[in-house]
Amino acid sequence: MKPKTMILVVVAVACGLGASYMTARLLAERQRPEEEKVEILVLKKNLSVGERITKPEDLFEKKLVAKDMEPPDAIKEFEHIKGKAMKTSRNKGEHVTPANLIDKNRLEIPEGHQAVGLPVNLATTAHGLATLPGSRIDLILTLRGDANNTRSKVIIQNVLVLAADARVNPEGEMIAPASVVTLALNNKDRLIASTAKEMGILTLSLRNLHDLSTTEVDDVDGRTIMAGKKKEEKPVPPPVEVVKEKEEPQGRLHRLTIINGDRVQHNAFRVMENGDIFTEDGAPIERTPRPRSKGPGDL
Repeated sequence: MKPKTMILVVVAVACGLGASYMTARLLAERQRPEEEKVEILVLKKNLSVGERITKPEDLFEKKLVAKDMEPPDAIKEFEHIKGKAMKTSRNKGEHVTPANLIDKNRLEIPEGHQAVGLPVNLATTAHGLATLPGSRIDLILTLRGDANNTRSKVIIQNVLVLAADARVNPEGEMIAPASVVTLALNNKDRLIASTAKEMGILTLSLRNLHDLSTTEVDDVDGRTIMAGKKKEEKPVPPPVEVVKEKEEPQGRLHRLTIINGDRVQHNAFRVMENGDIFTEDGAPIERTPRPRSKGPGDL
């Protein structure tokens, strides 16, 4: 067989084998049921708390996922997120749900509460972080005085931020900080806040998003800060009472026996050099003056 003929035979065989492989693969794919997929919206970049979504097409993209792997409540349409703001931060590639968003940068007032506006600035709002709607804050009142009498006290805890007047550009970026923040307060707390804003400086202390606890918090004054932690004082032992031994009078010891019928009584006494007399126990014995003898002229 000529070489040219052999080459043509080899090429024909290879083509036949390739065609057979492709035909078998196509038949196998036709027999396999197609997996059902759905489209959901995922982030093109990281978004932080408070960022507004004015152009969702710039921030989100659609992604196909298997039907059985679809995240619960995942948002699928751009119009469902337009004009809203982020309530929680999300990362690139993650989906969003209604729980991650707030409507038009405002929240509904909880039942039993009222919306109260308070003046703020960057210094009193953790550089604006404590003014983001949906945040939880503690309200601190500071009363200024001298170094010893300036004091601060947590007056209200776990307060919901409803809104703030911060200015943002069309891309949702903050261009001017808030000067007034709106809080949801019950009847008692709104009176406390309204009174406190006339007394001193109000500071908004930002809480963890899921921290709903309240604690007993004491106020702190300048005297406490200046004193620092007091040194532990060692307990002073009680004074030891020194019992002095009773001094026994010195002198010559005498014993006197008195017999009165059947009774016999023994008495001991000491006679000092100066004539004083003491019992054996040291008690003085009062001496009875000896009567003066009568003279010839006495009656």
